[in-house]
Amino acid sequence: MAMNSVQIVTFEGDITNEAKILLEASPLQSTDYHTVAIIGCQSTGKSTLLNMLFETNFDTLDSMKGRNQTTKGIHLAYNLTCKCLVIDIEGTDSQIRGDDGAAFEQMSALFALAISDVLMVNMWTSEIGRYKAASVGLLKTIFEVNLKLFGQEGKKRILFILRDFNDGVNNLGILKQQISKTMEEIWEKIKKPSHLTLCNVFDCFEFDFHTISSKDFKPEEFKREAGVLKEKFSDPNRNDWLFRYKNNDVPIDGVPLYYTDIWSTIHSDKDLNIPSQKEMLANLRCNELKMEAIKEFQNNVVEVSKKVGRVVVDNLAGKFSELYEKSLVIYDEHASGYYENTYRKTRDELIDMLMDQSKDLFQIQMKFMVSQQIHKAKEMFLGRLSRTVAVENFSEIVNGIFTEIKNEFIVVAEGSLVTNSGWDISEYNKEIEDYLYDRISEEKEKLKDLVLAEYANAFGSKFTSEIGKILDQAMDHNIWEKIKQVQIRVSQPLELRIETVLKNADLPSETVHKMIVDSRNCCARTIKTKIEKFSKSLEDYLMKKFSILFNKDEKGVPRDPKTTNYEEVFSTSKSRVLPVLDQFRHFMLSIDWDRTDDGNHSELLSEDEYEKIMENFLRDAERAYKDAQHIKEFGYNRGGLPKWAILLILLLGWNEFLWILRSPIVLYPGMFLGSVIALLFSMGLGAVPKLIFSQAISRIPFLF
Repeated sequence: MAMNSVQIVTFEGDITNEAKILLEASPLQSTDYHTVAIIGCQSTGKSTLLNMLFETNFDTLDSMKGRNQTTKGIHLAYNLTCKCLVIDIEGTDSQIRGDDGAAFEQMSALFALAISDVLMVNMWTSEIGRYKAASVGLLKTIFEVNLKLFGQEGKKRILFILRDFNDGVNNLGILKQQISKTMEEIWEKIKKPSHLTLCNVFDCFEFDFHTISSKDFKPEEFKREAGVLKEKFSDPNRNDWLFRYKNNDVPIDGVPLYYTDIWSTIHSDKDLNIPSQKEMLANLRCNELKMEAIKEFQNNVVEVSKKVGRVVVDNLAGKFSELYEKSLVIYDEHASGYYENTYRKTRDELIDMLMDQSKDLFQIQMKFMVSQQIHKAKEMFLGRLSRTVAVENFSEIVNGIFTEIKNEFIVVAEGSLVTNSGWDISEYNKEIEDYLYDRISEEKEKLKDLVLAEYANAFGSKFTSEIGKILDQAMDHNIWEKIKQVQIRVSQPLELRIETVLKNADLPSETVHKMIVDSRNCCARTIKTKIEKFSKSLEDYLMKKFSILFNKDEKGVPRDPKTTNYEEVFSTSKSRVLPVLDQFRHFMLSIDWDRTDDGNHSELLSEDEYEKIMENFLRDAERAYKDAQHIKEFGYNRGGLPKWAILLILLLGWNEFLWILRSPIVLYPGMFLGSVIALLFSMGLGAVPKLIFSQAISRIPFLF
C-alpha cells in the first residue's frame, strides 16, 4: 500500500508541523533509517519516479491537463522496506515562481543536500551540457553554502538520474565523464573551508549514475530500469547499495525538530546568493529583457517554422542570424546600461537560448533533407540502372548518383548551420552516406545475380542447340572431349562479359574470380542436366543405334538376310554400342578447363540402373538377333508360304476382302497402316514390318 505524504515546507517557504504528525505514527525507530531526496526541473517525473521506487503517493503530473507545477514546496513520506525517509522537492525552473523563484530553489536544494544520505538529481539526458536544465548553477550554490553553513563531516552521495536515455543514441560513458568534469569545475570555483582546500570533489562526494528509458515510448524498459534502481535502494547485499554512506544520527523522533532547525538556518542566511542591490536590479531587468527578446524571436520565427519540414528552406542559417540580430538589438538597446557583468552574462544566456530554440528547426530541416535525398537517390538508382541487363558502366552511374546526392545535401546543410552554434551535420551526412553505401552494395549484388542469370540463359540457349548433335554421336570414344570443346567455345565470350561488367563495377578480383567459378559451375550444372536427361533415355538410344548397325551395313543399305552372317553382325554391333553405356555412367567434366577428368566424377547411373539398362539391352538385342535368324530361315530355307496356301487364303478370304472395301471403319485404318509400311520401306526400314510380320506368322503353327 502506498504511504501517504505530507507537506513540510509550504509554497511560501513556511515550515509546517506535518512531519511530526507523520513520523510519530510511523514504525521507524531510533536511527535505523536513511534519507533520500530528489531535485530537478519541473515536470521531469520526479514524483512519479519516487512513487515507483518507494511506494509513496506524491502528487504526479497529469499530462492530459497540460504541463504545470504539481509539487509545491517540500513534501515528506517514508518507506518501510528500505527504512528510509523520502523527500520530494518542488521542481526548479517553475513558470509559476518565474524569476523570483531562484532563492527558494536554492534553499530547498540546499535543504535536500543537508539532510539526505542520497541526493537524487533528476535530469533529461538531452539537457546534459546545458547550464540551468542540468542544475549546474544550483549545484554550485548548494555545494558552497553547504560547506559554509554545515561543514563536511562525511561523504555525500549524489545520484544523477538520466531520464529518457536511449542506448542507440546516447553514450553513458561519455555522459558520466561530462557530468564528472562539470562537478570538478564547480568544486574548483567554490570557496572551501581551510581543511578542505587540498581535497577534490570526489573526496567529499560520491557520484553515481543511473539511466532510465522513456516512460511514454518505452514503458516496459522504464519499469525494468526503475526496478533495478529500486533494488539498489532496498537490497543492502548489493555491491552498489546506495545507502552505503550514512551522514546523520538523529533519532526518528527528533527529525521534525532537526528539519525545522535546518530550514531556519538556511532561510535566515542573509548572504545566501543575494547579490548587491545594483546587481539584483540588473539581474531582474536583464532577465525581463531577455524574455522579451526571446518572445520577439518566437513571434518572428513562426513563418520560418511553418516551412521547415515541408520544404527545404534555403539559407536557413542566414534567416536565423537575422532573427537573432533583431532579438539582440531589442535586448542591447535597453540592457547595455546595467551592470556590465550581469548584462554580458545574461546576453550570453540569451544567445544560448535563441540557439537552443532554433536548433530544433535546424534538426527538422536536416531530417527532412536526409529523407528527401534518400528518396531522390532511390528514384535515381531505379531510373539509371537497368533491371534486366547488366550494365558495363555501373561504377560511373553509381558514383554519379553518390556525388550528386551528397553535394546537394552539403550545400543545404552548410546553409543551415549557424556559425559558432556547435551544431553538427556529421550525423545526418553519415546517414545519407550509409544509405548510399548500403544501396550501392545491394545494387552490386543485384548486378552479380543479373550477369550470372544472363550467362545461364545465354549458355543454356547456345549449348542446347549443339548438344543434340553431339549426343547423337555418343558412340564416339572422345564424346566428353567434344562436349568440353563446345563448353569452352560457348562459355569464353560469356565469361569475358562477366569479367568486364564486374571489373567496371569496382568489384575486387577475388569476387570476379568467384563469379567466374560460379558461372562455370552453372555451366557444368546445365550440361549435367542435359546429360542426365539423355541418360534417362539411354536404353532407347542404345537399342536404336544397335538396330541401325544390326540391320544396315556401313553404307546404310539394309542387310540381305540371305547373305548376312547375323551372328557376326550381332557381335560387332553389340561391341560398338555397349561402350556408350560405360561412357555415360559418370559425369566426366570438370569446371577446370585445363583438364577433362578431375578424378571426382559424379554418378549419372546408379549400379542398379546400369545393370537394368544392360540387361534390357542385351535381352532386346538377342531377341532382334533371333528374329533376324528366324526370318532368314523362314524366308529362304523353307521358301516362304506354299502357293496352295496363298490360293486357299484368297478363296476363303474373298468375301472378307469385299467387306473391307465396303467398310470405312476398317478400310481407312488399313489404308493408314499400309501407308506407314510403305513409308518405312521407302526410308530403307523395310526390315521392321518384315520382322513384325514374320513374328506374327511364326505364331500360326498350322501353316507350317
